[in-house]
Amino acid sequence: MHVPKPNYESHQKFLQSIANQPCSEWSFKQEPCFMEILENVSKEYGAQYLQNIEADFPMVTFEILRKYVNTNDKYGNASKTIFTTQDKKLLYCSPSSLRYLYHALILVDAFKLSGCRKIIELGAGYGGLCLAVQFVVQLFTDVTIDKYVMIDLPHSCTLIRSYLQVHEEFLTIPYEVMDDYDTISIEYSSNNEYFFVSNYCFSALSLKWQTHYLSHVLENCQHGWVTWQTCFGESINRAMVLLGKPKDSYTIVTEKPQTAPYFIENYWICF
Repeated sequence: MHVPKPNYESHQKFLQSIANQPCSEWSFKQEPCFMEILENVSKEYGAQYLQNIEADFPMVTFEILRKYVNTNDKYGNASKTIFTTQDKKLLYCSPSSLRYLYHALILVDAFKLSGCRKIIELGAGYGGLCLAVQFVVQLFTDVTIDKYVMIDLPHSCTLIRSYLQVHEEFLTIPYEVMDDYDTISIEYSSNNEYFFVSNYCFSALSLKWQTHYLSHVLENCQHGWVTWQTCFGESINRAMVLLGKPKDSYTIVTEKPQTAPYFIENYWICF
């Protein structure tokens, strides 16, 4: 059993329609055609992400939690709810912000073991994961990220640039946003600079675009972290082929919390 891969046409048309809106008028985080792709985490999953943050990354203080979620939820009219921390403090935020924060912690934890210096994210949404990484990298004293590159569709890139610009005071890692219709102009070196990230995106692409990014990006990244969805009909074994790395280089675990039914599970793939 599998579902069709997403069509991003209506998503991109909507983003084009709000391209000139001031940030004070943004409400995209509650627009149905936007939520088909992003900002669709339930309260129940949000609670599990919070529990995982507290259990797996105890160095994340309540102050850091609150500062990030308040920052990420400030613009876009996010749908927020109340969560309770393990020491009974209340956090009023969107469930999606808790997912971004947990995934950013996992990402930086994997990145620090890779020896890479830069991150390249395929399918960056509105920049929420990049923003979360900017907040949590300070907790990893042995990690330096020289640059964070994001690749997405044209109108998503416009939103990412605007979204990160209004949060400029929190950005310490230099970043670049690249339209995926442009020639990918990153100059790769032979010293294993770039760490590849694709959170739910790569598995949702057509074979044409998977092949495109394999040859233009993945072949130049020795290490990375991918959230793989099997609901689109491509198994975890197929994923290892499409990502183009030797089979003995992969570490594969089921997504936590698991956001798909058991028969079409999601996986985290590190290489």
